[in-house]
Amino acid sequence: MSVIGIQTETNYTSSVNYETSKKNTAENDDVKSAPAQDEFVKSAPKPSNSSKQIYKKDIAIVERLKQEALERRQQLISLVEKTLSKQGTAYNTLKDLFQAIKDGKAEIDPATVEQAKQDVAEDGYWGVAKTSDRFVAFAKALTGGDPSKADDMISALEKGFKEAEKAWGGELPDICKQTIEMTQEKLTKWKNELTPDE
Repeated sequence: MSVIGIQTETNYTSSVNYETSKKNTAENDDVKSAPAQDEFVKSAPKPSNSSKQIYKKDIAIVERLKQEALERRQQLISLVEKTLSKQGTAYNTLKDLFQAIKDGKAEIDPATVEQAKQDVAEDGYWGVAKTSDRFVAFAKALTGGDPSKADDMISALEKGFKEAEKAWGGELPDICKQTIEMTQEKLTKWKNELTPDE
């Protein structure tokens, strides 16, 4: 093509295009011939509330809690036996004993009264918070930490409460009711950990 005596060279443009095309084809051949390599891709962590999570009973905690409860129970029995041996009176139920104490018919030495007060105080071993904590720790250990079993543990707690009322000979004292209520609240909160917050 010529315009007023100027001639354009189209081969140069074609040559460049041809070379570029050839280069791209060579790169494509290299990509095709390169073997596929495995590459590490980190997966997203599984949520802790996964239904496939494996739960395992924590026997060590169960045994420790049982032993601790046994020791404390024995201390309580010794305390009551010591008090009753001085009385020479037999009681049919714990309720009768505590009613006699409440009515002033049973004599309790000041050291025993002080120890009992410390034990059932808010921060005492038999206080509401610490006792409910032990119930929850025991429930978690028995279920291996599986919150989906919380309802079973709540049912077992209620059943145990009813059995305790029978052994007591009637309605349990308020501290027992408060302990059961707090334990149920903590178990329900634990169960709700299974459902993600929205």
